[in-house]
Amino acid sequence: VSFGYTSDRQVLHDLELSVEAGTRLTVVGASGSGKSTLLHLLMGFAAPQSGRILINGEDLTTLALASWRRHIAWVPQRVHVFQGTLRDNLLIAAPQADARQLERAVQAAALVPVIARLRQGLDTPLGEHGQGLSGGERQRLALARAWLRDAPLLLLDEPTQHLDAATAAVIDGALAKLAEGRTVIRIAHRLDTIAADEQVAVMADGCIVEAGTASV
Repeated sequence: VSFGYTSDRQVLHDLELSVEAGTRLTVVGASGSGKSTLLHLLMGFAAPQSGRILINGEDLTTLALASWRRHIAWVPQRVHVFQGTLRDNLLIAAPQADARQLERAVQAAALVPVIARLRQGLDTPLGEHGQGLSGGERQRLALARAWLRDAPLLLLDEPTQHLDAATAAVIDGALAKLAEGRTVIRIAHRLDTIAADEQVAVMADGCIVEAGTASV
């Protein structure tokens, strides 16, 4: 696959990558190497200028995007929070979720202490861009959304990149539970959080330059 946002700004160059169902893959590389662009293409936010993305053998461009995205839970670097209550922002991921499903997601994402400190709990209004929540709390909100979505494919775009070490450790623990039994593609800057036997692909200058299995 090759892709550029403009004709003179090529971001991905003849990138080749195969991910088997149930695999946990971490894509590492320096800023600007094309990691986030790769996820954007997988989400269908843009289409390759050349090459194809195949999902179970079918070209992504021929699939109904809404249907494809129902198979994906995405945890980005910067979480968008909508005007409305915390409950509203959680149910965006699964509008039909019942109270039990909501409770399980909240517990799994370590949102319980966040809710406890909010005056109106789940019904606390949140300002646009997450006013009233810290960066780590917004990431926990994104994790709870992913739990509610309960999708087979999990895309993680450096969700702990801008967090302090203690908060990142909490998020990493919740992510490890969420990843169980799913196909996971995770973007990272460093290799220090990669588990033994995890698949790793190294990106540089818009292509995969090395791939293999991690060892510790």
